[in-house]
Amino acid sequence: MAETLHILQTAQRWLETGQVVYLFHVAQTWGSSPRPPGSLMAVNDSGQHIGSVSGGCVEADLFKRIDNNEFRHQQITLIEYSNTTHRHITLPCRGQMLILLETIDNVKPLQTIIDAIETRNSVVRQISLDPIQVTYSQTPLPCANFDGHTLSEPYGPTWRVLLIGANDLAMHVARQCLLLNYEVIISEPREEYRQNWQLSDCELTPLMPDEAVEKYVNDEHSAVLALTHDPRLDDLAIVQALYSPAFYIGALGSKRSAERRKITLATMDIDPEQIQRLDAPIGLNIGSRSPAEISVAIAARLIQVRNTSVASIQSLAGQLV
Repeated sequence: MAETLHILQTAQRWLETGQVVYLFHVAQTWGSSPRPPGSLMAVNDSGQHIGSVSGGCVEADLFKRIDNNEFRHQQITLIEYSNTTHRHITLPCRGQMLILLETIDNVKPLQTIIDAIETRNSVVRQISLDPIQVTYSQTPLPCANFDGHTLSEPYGPTWRVLLIGANDLAMHVARQCLLLNYEVIISEPREEYRQNWQLSDCELTPLMPDEAVEKYVNDEHSAVLALTHDPRLDDLAIVQALYSPAFYIGALGSKRSAERRKITLATMDIDPEQIQRLDAPIGLNIGSRSPAEISVAIAARLIQVRNTSVASIQSLAGQLV
């Protein structure tokens, strides 16, 4: 969601300068598709763009059509791409995609979404074709859905990761998480470590680990990674995180230290099911050794857990429909 927020905020800045913005939404796909439903791309009438709806061929065609003023007077419309409708554009594996175009000339249509994301709230934006209208709902929706008449898109909190410790490994992990569009926060109460931190795109807080978890980990879009290798700090975060809604809690260390930690947690009257939420040793087992390699293993594990969690929610939602 961090990428979505960046796209929308950029579009907002364009609108504030008086430019028209074309907002392209991936509404539906069949077969292989480079971007899932809900993906966004914004283009202004000067030709600047941000985001993506495909691997490049669809974008090139859309840019050309904007240059030809084809969309100038179309408020909301559907655009289909397939090997049948556009033979000069070959989508992979005979894929097809529907793109919904929204032409916007003021900031109001985007403000509700931006406000929801920035305040870590959720909202579903519904764009209807007949009659053309945009409405909002608080009814939870796991993913974007197009029923042939209305495109419903959920917007909510950005994915956030709280790192415990501002050491060399945390620096590499932070870089990986930023590439994955996480909001990155580092809890580091030790001044000497804070002074050596070099990434400006992260929030560095002197809060103690348990205090940082309490402040920043308040929804299921958050993860906690204990990376100091010092139980005096890591365990503060872990105990607090086990009572939080975090979708992932991981800790650095060997298998032996992980078992000892879980035994200690059991003596603290923490529910066994909660203790099982702790993933330790952290990261996928890919034989990583250096901090850079370990950061890749940790990032891969985050991807695995998050995508599995999202897929489970989507599957459950499908069964309830």
